[in-house]
Amino acid sequence: GARTELLKIPVVVHIVWKENAENLNDSVIFNQIEILNKAFRLKNENRHDLRDIFKHLQADANIEFELVSINRVKTNISFEPTTRGRIDAVKKSITGGSNAKDPIKFMNIWICKILESRDYQLFGYAYPPSGMSNWPLGAEAPSQDLEGIVVDYRVVGNNNPNKFIISGNIYPMSGIIPIHEVGHYLGLRHIWGDGSALTGSVNSCNVDDGITDTPNQGEETPNTCNKVKNTCTDPTNELPDMLENYMDYSLQICMNTFTIGQVALMRSVLKKQRKLLAISTINEANVESNISIFPNPTSDFV
Repeated sequence: GARTELLKIPVVVHIVWKENAENLNDSVIFNQIEILNKAFRLKNENRHDLRDIFKHLQADANIEFELVSINRVKTNISFEPTTRGRIDAVKKSITGGSNAKDPIKFMNIWICKILESRDYQLFGYAYPPSGMSNWPLGAEAPSQDLEGIVVDYRVVGNNNPNKFIISGNIYPMSGIIPIHEVGHYLGLRHIWGDGSALTGSVNSCNVDDGITDTPNQGEETPNTCNKVKNTCTDPTNELPDMLENYMDYSLQICMNTFTIGQVALMRSVLKKQRKLLAISTINEANVESNISIFPNPTSDFV
């Protein structure tokens, strides 16, 4: 088989907790890392649910995640999103959080309770790398020590005992939100291009996520799996909204895919903007190797 360069990202998890329920068990963290690895290697169980019209776009990113450590910090701070939907206080011990471990070489993930703000519940967020042409100016982290991903403790893993209840409704979480946030961290924008939110336009058909092979989409897919939804017409390449994409807002049960173009962008970020983050190994899973060692057993250099 062909040799593909496998990029491995070392991960440091910070659990910043106030109530016992927020102090997630190791097994939930291990489970989330496994979910990330399946998604970024296209080994997720629901990958076959992608509509045929999009199958040729589905890609294995050849990116894997390796858990280095879990830091637990008890806090007396409640983290409420600011006007920009950020809770960077969780990333600094001086403000009741946990300091990042070298964010140039490690992907830091902070897990805490994110308070519901007046009009919305934030599940998580991540800053894109700086200098991305597909993002608006100023989207990157205000400083390097704030690089990484923040998620609410209830969205981690699919074996998490904590349920997310908003206005009396249980939101089923399955470890998808951290995949979406890693996408942002590696340079991906929302598939609809954020037009309605950032430009004040009614829809996003006139803005783009900067990825050629994701269909133009007029708005997010809000918590549904509506596979007939088509918010933009494109005379050259008419496609419905790709709600199976991890960078939409559709129901987590129907998300299963990154496209070839999204994969290319994330891998290019790991070669440029985040080049010290990933450890490169040649993935020789398909390469047969017959190695004989003599003498066997041996205790010296081979």
